[in-house]
Amino acid sequence: MKCVIQETKDFEKKIIVTIPIKKIQNIEKQEIIKIRKKTIINGFRKNKIPINIIKNKYQDIIQKNIFNNVINNNIQYILQKNNINAIHPPKVNILQYKEKSDLIYEINVQYIPKINLEKLKFITIHDVCIPINKNNISHYIEYMRKKHKIWNVNNQKIKQNNRITLLCKINITKKKKKCYENTFEYQFIIGKNIILEDIEKEILKKKIHENFCTTIHIPKKHPDCQLQLQDVPIKIYIKNVESSQTVYSTEHFIQTINKQNQIKSQKEFINFIEIQFKKYIKYLKNKYLNQQILKSLTKSNIIAIPENILQEKSKIFQDNMEQKYIKNQGNILEKKYYSNIKNQEQKKFTFELIIQAIIYQNQLQVTNNEIQKYMKDNNINLKFFNSKNIQHKYLELLQNIQDNILENKIQKYLLQVCTIQPKTFDLPEILNYLYQK
Repeated sequence: MKCVIQETKDFEKKIIVTIPIKKIQNIEKQEIIKIRKKTIINGFRKNKIPINIIKNKYQDIIQKNIFNNVINNNIQYILQKNNINAIHPPKVNILQYKEKSDLIYEINVQYIPKINLEKLKFITIHDVCIPINKNNISHYIEYMRKKHKIWNVNNQKIKQNNRITLLCKINITKKKKKCYENTFEYQFIIGKNIILEDIEKEILKKKIHENFCTTIHIPKKHPDCQLQLQDVPIKIYIKNVESSQTVYSTEHFIQTINKQNQIKSQKEFINFIEIQFKKYIKYLKNKYLNQQILKSLTKSNIIAIPENILQEKSKIFQDNMEQKYIKNQGNILEKKYYSNIKNQEQKKFTFELIIQAIIYQNQLQVTNNEIQKYMKDNNINLKFFNSKNIQHKYLELLQNIQDNILENKIQKYLLQVCTIQPKTFDLPEILNYLYQK
């Protein structure tokens, strides 16, 4: 096998591969023998059918198997041998495939160039500390208590954190003929940065059962293709407004925790809460670290992505968003569909490339021993997955475990190479940073 590598564009290579005719003939012969063993044709004994008959009758299957053996199964080997880290599965084109001639094909691959990871030391990451003190533990108990809530109808003026149910009607006419009509309900919580700001501001002036009309300009890249580049008139009726009310008083909440966990003394309760709080701190630190890494890496100049690849990725991103919009019944009121899609994709893609480069250049892998340890530490019992009916759940779980372990390794690496600055948060401060931005 002979390989010739050509640099076609930034981030793109073309590999011309030549397979000698002798190898093709040997593989073809093996495939014919395999098929002949399983084939029955009237007038011939089993396994005695002439090769030329098998070859003519099963030519498409033989060719497909040759391609799988010679091309598809060799792609990963060729990439690894030539230190090419592919962004996507490569595209293959057959250049020559004739009888009594070598097989020649080309592999077109978009790849991740070697990145100078030394530049990571100029990125600053905060090492978060959340003190385990009486004040923060009290905030933690209060935060957990407020998670248990019920919703009651609110007849007063709408305010932040109210849950709103809207009944919306769109009716577009052209030349006095209806060309688009849609009526839908939509529920959301005020102040969570979910819907368009102008509409939320208008809702905050209203009460339950009031209505108003507005017009929304739908941008070119919006996933609702029917409405792109149109000014859409929409009538909005506020069907319901609800305010939240916590279920438990602080005293009742503590009693409930004690009862559920068989806690019999104040000392046991404090120990239990401290253990739970430490777990929650670990979760918050991890979430904060991930946000920092995403923000810092996408702002860095470690890698410059060519425009043609960005355009390709933006198209894929747009198509996926349209599919999700249709499948999940996305809503034109939602703010996320109006932001700069190209900018979103560029940040996401830059982050993915740098993370892949870190994994590839540092040869980060997940071992079976690490998976077993993770399962033991997190009390994951595989006996639950013995049934064939939920085997796919096992595969999903296994993939999640591998992703979590790899994520921890990437974080550990970044904490070693980046500039680390300690930063102390009280619990309300970090919750506000993570969830109210």
